[in-house]
Amino acid sequence: MFKYKVTSPGGREFTCIAKNSTDAKRQACKFWGIRANDYWCGVSALKAKKERV
Repeated sequence: MFKYKVTSPGGREFTCIAKNSTDAKRQACKFWGIRANDYWCGVSALKAKKERV
């Protein structure tokens, strides 16, 4: 498990503990209440960066 910082194209940020970047992006989608498979604001549009703990 690693700590990830997920950012959206609109500038929102979400920090979570996840096993990989895709899992972190899915957690962010769930937190923000958006569909993970949405082309414009789903998993494919987000960026997840591993942070140091």
